[in-house]
Amino acid sequence: MLYLRSRPLAALGFAVVIALFITVAAHAAPIGINTAIMADRTGTTMRFRPYSAPDHLANLSLSNYAVHGQRDIKAVHITASDTGHTDAQGRYWTYNSITLKNFDVYDVYRTAAGAAQGLHMDAFKIEGSQTAAIKTTLLMQDIWVHSTNAESILIKDGYFGSVTLRNINLGPDNLQDLKIYGTNQFPIGNVLIENSPGLRVMIQGQAGTVGKVTVRNSPGAYVRNVPDINGYNPYAAIVYETSAPVPEPTAAAILIMTAVPLLRRRRCNQFPANEPRRK
Repeated sequence: MLYLRSRPLAALGFAVVIALFITVAAHAAPIGINTAIMADRTGTTMRFRPYSAPDHLANLSLSNYAVHGQRDIKAVHITASDTGHTDAQGRYWTYNSITLKNFDVYDVYRTAAGAAQGLHMDAFKIEGSQTAAIKTTLLMQDIWVHSTNAESILIKDGYFGSVTLRNINLGPDNLQDLKIYGTNQFPIGNVLIENSPGLRVMIQGQAGTVGKVTVRNSPGAYVRNVPDINGYNPYAAIVYETSAPVPEPTAAAILIMTAVPLLRRRRCNQFPANEPRRK
């Protein structure tokens, strides 16, 4: 019978198991993302805007989509207004609200040819209302963007009454920050970032055009005001709430905590009873 006489070898074995587990976990869907019920959208842009009078002031709600395989085009592009049509009051046809839930967006790439043409690529681009009297309410919840060299999520070009970002997951590969951009023409109301650990958000635009940004129950999330190429800085107020509950340990952390006492026990029992232990 073979026995692991080397403590370093035993430790190495546990380290390999833990590393493999973490690698698999890193590519598994984050908590809250249910890929099993998603409809597949491959190769073309998932595009929505108010195309008819019944769409005016409607609440657009989309959920359960896997969007992937796009090359040199956006994956999801939602424009809240159709500037080619107006109602009796002269207001552009506009969505009252936009709700996006349970999306997995991946394998979206700008090719070398697209880069040479200067194409701008986004996994999500969400544009707000074009009428000041109608401010779009945006909710994005249970969103996963990964395996792409495009911008992750871009929110700009329209009036937004409020923006809620809940359980937003970017990665595990290195992705560009989620961006929110306000201007004097198209300001953005208050922003809530919730249940999104580690999320990086860049606030850009002209001074005072983005409301208060509240970060709740999102350990490691990082939000910052960043001047754009014209030197504009929104100077948005950023509030990190400290009353958020402590997040539950990840599966990888649980495995590591479980492995440590097992490793100690193995060190004590790795030799047969009739064989002297090394000191």
